[in-house]
Amino acid sequence: MADTKRLLLLKSLCNYLLTEITTANGYNFDLAAAYRGKKNFGKEVKLPAIVVLENFNPDRLPETIGGVVGTKHKYDQIYLINGWAEGGDVEQEEDSAHLLMGDVKQALGKLLVPRNQSGFFDGLANTLSIEPGVVRPPDEQSEKAYFWMRIRLEVVEKVGDPYWTKD
Repeated sequence: MADTKRLLLLKSLCNYLLTEITTANGYNFDLAAAYRGKKNFGKEVKLPAIVVLENFNPDRLPETIGGVVGTKHKYDQIYLINGWAEGGDVEQEEDSAHLLMGDVKQALGKLLVPRNQSGFFDGLANTLSIEPGVVRPPDEQSEKAYFWMRIRLEVVEKVGDPYWTKD
């Protein structure tokens, strides 16, 4: 069974971050895992790890493009990236989360310069924007310090054909 364009994009994003973020490539960490849509984590999860979730924004209004009304829609696909890392000073638990968020930003920033005219992730997205992000100490959501940040990818889909990737 083929993957939809959005699932291909999500898989490409996770695979890119997992293979790019390594100490051999000059980052602070060797990323152990990049999950799609996982919201519950146990102690069995190896760190550092990230998860990519779709952002809640059901009120998106797509822009119709092309000569025939309704054949293709362009919209912003927003993902929330969460990340957790171990290490560092117990008094400053957030340091590792800051460093991992920096690694994710650096990896995504590599995609922006030089600008690839064919888009991002093999043309699955037209543009990429990266938000600043937030680091949080351990709390009721997580036993470890973590970060979250959103990215925005502009996507064009054919109405009625979620498997379409290119003409």
